[in-house]
Amino acid sequence: GPHSNVPLARIQSRVESSPREGLRKFIRGYLVYWDLREMELSFFLLALAKAMLCPEIRMEYEVGTEAMIEGFTALYRRGVAAGEFVEHDCRGSAVTLMCALDGALAYRKLDAKLGLEDTFRQIEERFITSLAREKT
Repeated sequence: GPHSNVPLARIQSRVESSPREGLRKFIRGYLVYWDLREMELSFFLLALAKAMLCPEIRMEYEVGTEAMIEGFTALYRRGVAAGEFVEHDCRGSAVTLMCALDGALAYRKLDAKLGLEDTFRQIEERFITSLAREKT
């Protein structure tokens, strides 16, 4: 699924000099990557439904999901430490960001009116701008 293609090291390597910018670039890249891979995305969504019924498949998704959460949590914590983000529940932000990204992937395929740029801007507003110490 999408998470197995995004190892923790790759998320953390996007930090560059700014965790906030690294997170912004990752979100855009993730949305664009899956936007260009409709068949793979359809397979992921079907496999996700199957994973809910099959413990062996679910275990594989759990590993990828936890790597995403750890990576996002690390970026948020680095951002807080660097003064880029306000103090907040970094893991909570990471979990809800991951859910928002994967939900956006599915719903954008169901509703053609949900454009890529609008989706990016809405996710950016809720998971970066609203948490920024200085508004970006």
